[in-house]
Amino acid sequence: MIRIVTDSTCSLSNELIKKYKIKTATLTFTLDEEEINDNVSQLIVDEFYRRIIETDEIGPLNPPTQEKYFEIFTEGVKNGDENFIVITMSSKNGGSYESAIRARDSFLSSTRISGIRIAVIDSRNMSSGYGYLVIKTAKLRDQGVSYEDLVEFAEKYKTRIKGYVCVSDALSLSKMGLLKTSERKVRRVTDNIVMLTTDNKGMGIMLGQANGIDEVYRAYAIDFTKHLDNDLTDFLIIEYSSDLNRAEGLRKYLLDHTSFRGEIYLSQLSPSGGAMLGLGSIGMSYVSKSSSDAFGDLFRRVGATTKTSKGGF
Repeated sequence: MIRIVTDSTCSLSNELIKKYKIKTATLTFTLDEEEINDNVSQLIVDEFYRRIIETDEIGPLNPPTQEKYFEIFTEGVKNGDENFIVITMSSKNGGSYESAIRARDSFLSSTRISGIRIAVIDSRNMSSGYGYLVIKTAKLRDQGVSYEDLVEFAEKYKTRIKGYVCVSDALSLSKMGLLKTSERKVRRVTDNIVMLTTDNKGMGIMLGQANGIDEVYRAYAIDFTKHLDNDLTDFLIIEYSSDLNRAEGLRKYLLDHTSFRGEIYLSQLSPSGGAMLGLGSIGMSYVSKSSSDAFGDLFRRVGATTKTSKGGF
């Protein structure tokens, strides 16, 4: 059995996690000095986002511990798993990759069972960008692809997963200390939507601003059509924080304005993702034709000034 493992900011619904037998290692963060475990079932969504608005500071994300990954490997082996593929958030934006590496090395050196294989992959992506890679790898596993080929696929195509997200409110990013001082001047304005992505090195970047959610829909659809790899993109992931209507609106817009007719999964951000991106955030992920930048002209088309930040998000 091949077990796919990831961490909890992957923007995958509980239904997808159960369907594809994904194991997740949870992150934590603090909110009003209370430690929040990254498990959406523990929180009432409306109450959670009210607290996000009202608090002045949100604690940094704490990656899954080495012990948590070790526990997942131990449980998996007891259940007959011999092969593990761990796909983590970008190592440029969190410590999940390092924790998984340490847990793998510790587990393999301590286990007396031969033949156990554990591959740890730095996705160089965030949120549904690496959630997409997780599901794509799980789908191929279920089609009978070998362990060696799955690892090669995930490593080869990870930088071709294009994920982007917009936020109506950059204050949450600022509260978590994820924007440079100069960028904290960005204010919460209903018709001024901040656009974010990751570059091919896995660094979070702030690209620009769009004028309203309709401009976001249009920009997403145009870039999706232009850069889509039809052979590899058999599904899409649309992620959202607090506003399901925005996700449903994007799905309808894509069906009305593109030729894509594959599965479209709607998935709510985990609490840590929601705390980071704030109210009204929405994003999507797919496989692009090549590893070249798929976002170069997106923001020019929405009349925005491209702005790159190496501060991460």
